[in-house]
Amino acid sequence: MPGMRIGELASKAAVSIQTIRFYERRKLLPDPQRSSSGYRNYDGGDLDNVVFIKWCQQLGFTLKEIGQLLQLHSAVAHSSDSGALRGSQDLLGIVKMAEEKLSTVQEKIKALQSMEREIFTTIRELQRRPEPVCPAAKSSMPRTQQTRKRA
Repeated sequence: MPGMRIGELASKAAVSIQTIRFYERRKLLPDPQRSSSGYRNYDGGDLDNVVFIKWCQQLGFTLKEIGQLLQLHSAVAHSSDSGALRGSQDLLGIVKMAEEKLSTVQEKIKALQSMEREIFTTIRELQRRPEPVCPAAKSSMPRTQQTRKRA
């Protein structure tokens, strides 16, 4: 199969040409082969890598983490013995990184749920008050102490 040019690769991967070049600069994609006239030539493996990178980004992985995952993914993809693959260090590395990311996501969800509760409570409090008040002011502090603290 003849190689794809950068525009075709970008189109098939649903990214911009600048994204492809950015991935190359960050060494997420290998330097492409060049035609005799200097055009970049890409193959199906490059397309798979770009799709994999975008998928990992959507899952919240950093570009550094994606670089590590690409190396592990490549090693797993090129393994010929599927039985030995189950316990391979490369596959275990992918699982470990995914577990760490899942833990981070779960922590963020908890933090967001806490923020949601606080905002909801603040809105209800503000709707009940007859006069405007700063929601960040300590509600337990008497109004006279609040005024002195600001001065």
